[in-house]
Amino acid sequence: MDDVITVVFLGRLRDVAGTREQKLSVASKTTLDGLLTLLDAQLPGLAAQLSEPGIRVVLNKVLRPLSADAEIGPNDEVAFMPPVTGG
Repeated sequence: MDDVITVVFLGRLRDVAGTREQKLSVASKTTLDGLLTLLDAQLPGLAAQLSEPGIRVVLNKVLRPLSADAEIGPNDEVAFMPPVTGG
């Protein structure tokens, strides 16, 4: 049975993805690169925008630097957050 990863898109990325949240079925643990590949298969071009400089990745509500080979497991929540600007 597949496990589910919840992907959350914040700010302008919500408009790019066309949704605030998406649940993806995965057979087992995946990597950040693997997750981007899954998302890009559903919406071509999305992975490129999620990989732009300044995009932050939040894993299980904790902002942390993640490498492309960082493991993401079943029931994890991954949020993509664009840079915040202000004045």
